[in-house]
Amino acid sequence: QAVFRGCACSLVLAMAVCTFPPSSSSIALSPPPSLTTSCVVHQLSEELLELILAFLPVSSALVASSVCKLWSSTVSSPTFAALRARAVSKPWFFLCGVNYYLPAKDQVFAFDPHACKWSRLPCLSPPPHDQSSLAGMDGVVFALKGVEQSSLCYTAGLVKPVWKTTSCMSFARCDPLLAVVGDCHSGSHKIIVTGGVDDGDPLSVEIYDALTDSWELCPSLPDAFGKFQCPSWMSSVVYKGKFYVSKNNTGEICAFDLEQKTWSSLRMLHPQWVTYSHLLVCDGMLLLAGLLKGGQETSIRLWQVDEDAMRCGKEIGIMPSEMFSLFWSENDEKNVALKCLARVNVLYIYSDSVYKDYASCMCEISSRGCSWTRLPSLPSPVNRFDKVICLSSVVPIESCL
Repeated sequence: QAVFRGCACSLVLAMAVCTFPPSSSSIALSPPPSLTTSCVVHQLSEELLELILAFLPVSSALVASSVCKLWSSTVSSPTFAALRARAVSKPWFFLCGVNYYLPAKDQVFAFDPHACKWSRLPCLSPPPHDQSSLAGMDGVVFALKGVEQSSLCYTAGLVKPVWKTTSCMSFARCDPLLAVVGDCHSGSHKIIVTGGVDDGDPLSVEIYDALTDSWELCPSLPDAFGKFQCPSWMSSVVYKGKFYVSKNNTGEICAFDLEQKTWSSLRMLHPQWVTYSHLLVCDGMLLLAGLLKGGQETSIRLWQVDEDAMRCGKEIGIMPSEMFSLFWSENDEKNVALKCLARVNVLYIYSDSVYKDYASCMCEISSRGCSWTRLPSLPSPVNRFDKVICLSSVVPIESCL
């Protein structure tokens, strides 16, 4: 992949210099005799050119599409989009800052892991909604709408968002726990909503079917989860036909079988000394990311979860100490609960606190183990926010054209 990216960057530079020669007042830059327009373009087959350009980051691919008609048609073709989806699959990380009183201060940042840089995106503009209800889950941004907050609006993309609205739920809700079944870009997805009910069953579960635009009322969350549910101290994932719900601070977990419509018994998931955790699905595995304190050095660690026994198995990774110091200090009064999200084989761990400068890092999981990378700081200026929403999703090239 590195070879293809190097070739692609060389091609873009050579074509850009040939197509847009520098003015006499600028530093003289001319391509080597061997890198002429004819050599670069006409001596490569269209298949090889398409393959090389497919390994470029999105921003570079968009620049390449403006070099010449051939490259423009290559980048905008359906075959290129399919090829790039296979060649470049790292999900982006999005951070959306919301200011309740000064919407003009809202900001949206997008991190492209292939280019290793942040970009600014237009602010969120959902239909009329409750600002405090904005949430991100499974690559989707949600918000409650309506006078009674009994319906959802949501979008599966932030580069060019398209907002959809659901029919009304059985109960009005406030800050519910959410999960997505399937791909929200398609019409066959489902949305699971639980908790957040003030007037009615506080543990109620409903599932939205996008095909029929209807809600199905399901058996409620087990009583052991208590009356109040809040996404800030609970996490949920959909994995192999089951909807898992876990308490972040205690590790209590249960699973809802989406076919049988039944809940499992309550189990304890936390390994010893773990005080806070997030349940995740990454690289085809059910994982637990946990803050381990006591007994060993305080750290963030990753465990693979045995979904049948609902307990942690082998430890698969540990955040490097120099990276962990971005989020945690024993003498720091501003320590906050770490947040985690995952997509494909990439895990993002971040702080949604201004006191930590919205620090974030990335962990790539593969057969060789875990590879950790610190994300660069957000580009200045960064405003103060009342709420921060983060999500991760793969960005197809066609959504940026």
